[in-house]
Amino acid sequence: MQAILEHKFISTFLNKRESADLQHWLIEQVPWQVETFSIFGKRQNVPRLSAWYGDKGTCYRYTGIDHIADGWPDEIRSLRQKIGEVCDEQFNFVVLNRYRNGMDYMGWHRDAESGAHEQIASVSLGTSRTFKIQAQSEVREFTLTNGSLLLFNGHLRHQLPKRLRQNGERVNLTFRTIRA
Repeated sequence: MQAILEHKFISTFLNKRESADLQHWLIEQVPWQVETFSIFGKRQNVPRLSAWYGDKGTCYRYTGIDHIADGWPDEIRSLRQKIGEVCDEQFNFVVLNRYRNGMDYMGWHRDAESGAHEQIASVSLGTSRTFKIQAQSEVREFTLTNGSLLLFNGHLRHQLPKRLRQNGERVNLTFRTIRA
């Protein structure tokens, strides 16, 4: 397991204009979905909205569902290129999560599905939220701000906890490499 300190955080990866334009496009143009998952034999709604893009035909399987990419919209393709210049990785898939308020969240999990490379590039837009990463007994917190980029090991446990008093909207794009 990699050390928890092996990450890179850039608080101003996108400027305010870039962030606002991209967030507006994402909210208005992306076909957001409410996904479900099974826990103890019962179907539950995922507590956020989701979408995905990537190299045509790339499949990322998580929560028991195949997510098959149908290509890259121009707005996300250019962001992917900009991220690649910073981290020297050519990501082939992105998961988009839309957190409508502080009640939308992501519980503790690992993105260690079969074929998923451990490096994740996470771009945050909108309201700031606390993000946690755990390695062994150490938990590290990051405040993901509007326009920030966090590069981290997705095979480590991580979460975006609920924030009951938070009303602002946030969109997160998690770029990854999926190998067949």
